[in-house]
Amino acid sequence: MLKQLDIYTSRLTSAFVLFFILSMANVWLDATSNIVLVLGYRLFILFTPFFFLFFKNKLTLIAFILAQIGLIMFLKDIYLIGSIFFSLGIAISGYMLKYYSSKLTTAAAWNKIAINVGSLLAGLAIIINTHKTTNKNTMIYICIFILLVSTILYEKHFIKSKLKNIILPKNDFSLKQLLSKQGIIWGLVGFVTGVKLISFASILPQLLIKNLGAIPFWYGIMIMLNSVIIVFFQLPIAKKMSNIKNPITLILPLLVAIILILLAPYLYVTTFIGAFFWVLALSIIECAITLLDTQAQKSNALLSKEAMVGIGSASCVYFVRFFDPKIGSIIIGSISILFLLLTITLFYFLKK
Repeated sequence: MLKQLDIYTSRLTSAFVLFFILSMANVWLDATSNIVLVLGYRLFILFTPFFFLFFKNKLTLIAFILAQIGLIMFLKDIYLIGSIFFSLGIAISGYMLKYYSSKLTTAAAWNKIAINVGSLLAGLAIIINTHKTTNKNTMIYICIFILLVSTILYEKHFIKSKLKNIILPKNDFSLKQLLSKQGIIWGLVGFVTGVKLISFASILPQLLIKNLGAIPFWYGIMIMLNSVIIVFFQLPIAKKMSNIKNPITLILPLLVAIILILLAPYLYVTTFIGAFFWVLALSIIECAITLLDTQAQKSNALLSKEAMVGIGSASCVYFVRFFDPKIGSIIIGSISILFLLLTITLFYFLKK
């Protein structure tokens, strides 16, 4: 692990910037730019093979530069184009960092730990920022600097590891795979997963803004709580769930999560105690649904699932930004429940 500290630290620092920007987008960005940002940071991974044709081994470096250009545009109040650049750069760099680290033993675990430590630190930064009301541009400059550090750490790993021949697996980006029966089924699961994942960074802060007039400092504690739960309980919960092979059974915790999201306006999430137990429950469920990735991979449909995570996340942001967040959470929750019921039905008929 220590020998590969640079690549994991690069993942940690870029994750910090991503989660901080995702949270502050509720305040800094207009609704359309926020939707594009949330859509792109997962869906734009599909552009990886296209950019790879032109940039080859320099792709990750270019991706980091694109993300920094996006942040610079935020400084100039060019939010929509900035959101496109930032999310494109973050999506591609995230995929490529995972590609490099996947060559290492226990890479998936350390990669996820790095991401969640980055999220935890982002929560701490949100607490400091809301408590001291730090200037927006100052925070963006800090994020640009952190992404620069992330870029340097990646370049250090690239040079040290002498990784020159990169071959992206074509099957991972196959249109046939995306539109297959399994691709569609797992795409529905991905959509709902996206709603669940972005609920911390969209539904909760929008409800807080609506009811309290601003995001309170303790919102950062909720982001940190989510990360701590995942870092410490991901492996134990995953081991408990590992004997479950039926995907329908694995989907049930996700259904519970969506019910909690639909009922969020009625669960006192605008209070510290209410938000604490809401986030705690959703975080534990997140640990339980990790095995859905394994099932999707076995069905050769992981990319379909991951691509639809972006669309689900963007849809969630759309409904809570363009509608009253209370109504929006009910709408997106209802849509997600319908998608899960459809998924369970499709799985049932596939087994026959």
